[in-house]
Amino acid sequence: MSIRVTVALFVLALASAASPARAQNREHLQLSADVRMLQEQISRLQLANNQLADQLKSTSKRLDDLSDANVKLFANQKVALDQALTNLATLREKMQDSDVRVSQLTQEMTAIRDGIRTLATQISTLVGLLQPPSASGAPATPDAPASAAGSSPSPSSGANTLSPVLQPSAGTIYTRAFGDYMSNRFDLAIEGFREVIQKYPDAPDAAQAQFQVGEAFYQQGKCREAIPEYQKLITTYKTSDHLAEAYYMQGICFLDLNQRPQAQRMFETVIKQFPNATQALMANQKLTTMGVKR
Repeated sequence: MSIRVTVALFVLALASAASPARAQNREHLQLSADVRMLQEQISRLQLANNQLADQLKSTSKRLDDLSDANVKLFANQKVALDQALTNLATLREKMQDSDVRVSQLTQEMTAIRDGIRTLATQISTLVGLLQPPSASGAPATPDAPASAAGSSPSPSSGANTLSPVLQPSAGTIYTRAFGDYMSNRFDLAIEGFREVIQKYPDAPDAAQAQFQVGEAFYQQGKCREAIPEYQKLITTYKTSDHLAEAYYMQGICFLDLNQRPQAQRMFETVIKQFPNATQALMANQKLTTMGVKR
């Protein structure tokens, strides 16, 4: 009996020892399975992360390409706009030159016709004075005093009736003054331009001459003198083509004099009243440079 009991106890002991081992083995297997699942999930996350990084790089590259394209497009548009503005300014200058030439020719033709009439009148007067006395001794004209027989009329009496045949036209004076302006003889140019304004205030050249007076002062660095001259153009010649330029140049002069509020007011006036003028773009750039928010 004792041997059997001993064997039974041994078998029971072995069975008891085997049960914890099997339990530990199951836990190890379960842990290994969990580790493999975590590894698979980590691998999937890494793959997704790599794919997301690739997509981010691709999107970033597209954004860079789009930004470069926008920059190039903006630069090309700016170049095209600048070229268009240049062409427009050139065309405007040519049209102004044509208008000035037509006006000058018209004024010169008027002056020539007036001169011809004056010359014809003077010739008639001279012919009447040079007529010999009549046979009865009466003078050739009822108003002329009787002269001695055979004597000729006094030349001074006819000379006193003569006047200059031709007066220089507004175009002629303006052209001469503009030549002085282009040669940097600004004082002479100002005198010539003011002569146009004084003698021919209603001529088309008068408004141009008034603007050029302001320009002549500005070219000499005399902004305080230039500002009222530009203002005279604005006040006197309300339909002039130089109104936008006059306002803009006043703004430039105020800026040179460090009078920023007045300069800002002039630039804003140009933009408001002449939005399609070249000076409006220039005024907007000046306001941007001044840091004025619009």
